[in-house]
Amino acid sequence: MRSLFFILLLSSGLVQAGDDVAVETLTYEGKVAYGEVAGPGDIKMPFVKMANAKVAAKINDQLFISQFGVMAPEKPGKVLSAADHIVIEGTRTQDFAVERSRGRVLTMSFDAEGCGAYCENYASYFSFDTSNGHPISAEDLLTPAGMRALDGRMKKERIAKYRQQIVSLRSQLKARQKKHDAKAKADIEDLEARISMNEDCMEQAAAPDGDSGMGAFAYNAFVLTDDAFRYTRHRCSNHASRALDDVDDVTLSIAYPEMRNYLTGYGKTLLLNEGDSTPANTPFGQILRGHLGGNIAISMLLRRYSDNSLGGVYFYDKYRKPITVSGRVAGNALELSEEADNGVAGAKMKLTISGGHLKGRWIGKKEFLMELNQGSN
Repeated sequence: MRSLFFILLLSSGLVQAGDDVAVETLTYEGKVAYGEVAGPGDIKMPFVKMANAKVAAKINDQLFISQFGVMAPEKPGKVLSAADHIVIEGTRTQDFAVERSRGRVLTMSFDAEGCGAYCENYASYFSFDTSNGHPISAEDLLTPAGMRALDGRMKKERIAKYRQQIVSLRSQLKARQKKHDAKAKADIEDLEARISMNEDCMEQAAAPDGDSGMGAFAYNAFVLTDDAFRYTRHRCSNHASRALDDVDDVTLSIAYPEMRNYLTGYGKTLLLNEGDSTPANTPFGQILRGHLGGNIAISMLLRRYSDNSLGGVYFYDKYRKPITVSGRVAGNALELSEEADNGVAGAKMKLTISGGHLKGRWIGKKEFLMELNQGSN
């Protein structure tokens, strides 16, 4: 496979991200956190362009729903605003980068500053199969045994880093205790607090918990770069004690050939270019397209949680405004309810799962057939 590279086209705001993928940079103008107005370039958003417009639309909708809670504009200008149904709550700044566009994999990272009770930077990552727009999850790439093995490696790495930090801090403390200048007391207290935090973090890392395997990947980040799988376990400290956390996030970077024994057949297809496996057929975690009543176009994104509860959003494609839904799944039966509006209960949906296909009834003031699937059409 020939080498691919990124070209930043400053004049047009496009990143050429592979044979059939270009990523345009859009900027947002309007209010952000605490009613502040976004400055020029404060909030940037990618917009993917491909020869296959339906696949590009799946990727763009996934990104826009994940970041802004709305469908992507069909024909965006260079500037996003409230006219695109975007309401930003809690995000002060956002930038993005293309981490990989090689083979069938497009990976993008977001670096943002979010504000609630306090402001803090955070990162998020998205990977897609550019042949069909499928969002690539850890479950797609890794076997259950592979997840457990990777999490075991992460556990050892974290313990080693905390132990190394504790040894260094204790050495500094011993040296500082021999001096009696004006700053000694404050320095000693700081070092003791750091040692205590690292000891607590090492104990947490060493303890068996329910956050290994698939659970760990639900809360921690993985990134597909050109050459390696990067798995990051987030820092041990909370916001208040972050200044004491010398280790911070811990990242494993593993070359793809070394990942072989951890990968599913689909993972080997994407990352090692072996075989032609496909991802699991599921309606969760990806854009579904379909119809209500046979002729009203709709789109939906559903998340399934470990307790089998569901959360998500759907749209009438004509109006493109989000309607929040929640519910549960039991076996192949799925029930959803629209979020109440001013105390008035919304419609309910009773659907049956068949692979990546949902079919059933939408029940409101009237009742309609509802059908959705994971295809790109």
